[in-house]
Amino acid sequence: VLIVGDAGAAVIALDIVFSEPDRTSPPRLAEALAHAGGDPRVIATLAALPDNDARLAATMQALPVVNGFFLTNDPRRVQAVPKAGFALSGSAPDAALPTYSNAILPIPGLDAAARGSGSLTLGGDADGIIRKAPLLARQGDQILPSLSLEALRVAQGAGSIVIKTSDGSGNLAGG
Repeated sequence: VLIVGDAGAAVIALDIVFSEPDRTSPPRLAEALAHAGGDPRVIATLAALPDNDARLAATMQALPVVNGFFLTNDPRRVQAVPKAGFALSGSAPDAALPTYSNAILPIPGLDAAARGSGSLTLGGDADGIIRKAPLLARQGDQILPSLSLEALRVAQGAGSIVIKTSDGSGNLAGG
């Protein structure tokens, strides 16, 4: 990630969801070894090393990074929160947006370090084939951007996303 940032990337979009802490991080390995009765010197050495997730978060904070998240219809109710606002011109597009009830988010430290976050979810048609890649989705009353739309917003340095439906100009019926 750092090399890409040093090369002048306008945005780094990670199509990975870092939803769990890195289990190979040295402090976590030290905990596991301590529970297993490992060598105290090895445990102390590992415990003194930096946490992998904290190092990644520090790197991400210095760069224009956009994290991904998944939207699902699982019974859990975790809410995704966009990092930018939305401005609407025209009718609300709610009926046209895919709707989800749950989100699988990056761990809090990585989520906070990123400048943006967008959905990686692609829903298939009735036959299971994916024919569309929506730029927006909805979870409850919240509109959420796709990873690609959020990456474009961050690359342009925009503070919000403008949604203009077909009747936004006042000339056509909504849609």
